[in-house]
Amino acid sequence: MPFFFFLFTFTFILIMPISAFSEPKTITGKDGIEMVLVPEGSFYMGSKDEVFPPDEKPLHEVFLDAFYIDRYEITNKAFASFLNDVLKDNGGEA
Repeated sequence: MPFFFFLFTFTFILIMPISAFSEPKTITGKDGIEMVLVPEGSFYMGSKDEVFPPDEKPLHEVFLDAFYIDRYEITNKAFASFLNDVLKDNGGEA
C-alpha cells in the first residue's frame, strides 16, 4: 500500500507542472478581440479522386503548428482599419 501511494504521489507531482506551461485556450488580442487556440495537428489535403481538378492532387498530409484565430468574424471596416495600420507601419507597403 505505501508503494502505491508513493507511486501515485510521484506521478502526480511530475504531471502537475506540465499543465502550468500549456497555452491558454483563449486570449484577448491587442485590439480587444477574443482569440481561440487552434491546437497543432495534421490533416489530409488534396484528393486522389479523379472527379476533382488536377490542382487538388495529390492527397497528402499537412501539419500545422498551434495558432490563435479570432473567435468571431470581423467587419469590412475593421479589416480596412487593420490594412491601414499595416500600411502606416510598413511605410506604405503591404
